[in-house]
Amino acid sequence: MPFLLLPVFALTVAIQSPAPIAPVRIEPPAGGGNPIVVSMTGVEQDPVPLTARWNGDDVCLADVACFVSSWMEANTAPTLDHILVVRAADERADLQRRYADPQMQARNSARFKQVRAWSLLGWIDYGAYRIVLLAKDDPTPSTDPVYTLPIKKTGARWGQTDALATDTNIYQVFDRVAKEILDRHKKK
Repeated sequence: MPFLLLPVFALTVAIQSPAPIAPVRIEPPAGGGNPIVVSMTGVEQDPVPLTARWNGDDVCLADVACFVSSWMEANTAPTLDHILVVRAADERADLQRRYADPQMQARNSARFKQVRAWSLLGWIDYGAYRIVLLAKDDPTPSTDPVYTLPIKKTGARWGQTDALATDTNIYQVFDRVAKEILDRHKKK
C-alpha cells in the first residue's frame, strides 16, 4: 500500500510546482503580421488560490506566496501599519505622505474588496525586481484578469515597489505575458 500513496503524492507535488517560464508567443493585433516570442527568467504554474492572511514576520515576507497573502490583507483591511510593512523600506515615507488622506486608504481598501479571488501564476525576474504574476476574479467591467505586482528585496524580505511606475511600457509587456501564461494554464 505505501507504494500507491507515494506516486499519488509525487504527482500532486509535480502539478503544483512552479516551472521555468516557457517562451511566450504574443500574437499581433488583428490585421496580421508576425507574432513575437518572448523569453523571460522566472517561474510559472497553474493558478494557486491565495487567501488574505496577515503575517508580518520576515520569514513569511521572504516567501513570495506568503508575502502576497500579507499584501492582500494589508490592502483589504485599511491598516496603514500593515501597508507600510509590505512596502519597500526606502518608499515607506512617500507612501505614508500619500496615505495622509484617510479617504485614500478607504478607496484602496474598497477597490481591493471588490476582487473576489486572487491566484499566484508565478513571477518574472527583471533586474533588481521580481514581477509577481497574479490572476484575479474581478467583477469590475473592463478590468484585466491579471495583476502584475512589482516587488524588490528589502533586506531578506520582499517589499512592494513603485520603482517601475514611470515605465508604463514594461507593465504592458508584463501584463501581456501574464495573460498568455494564464491562458496557457486555463487550457490544461
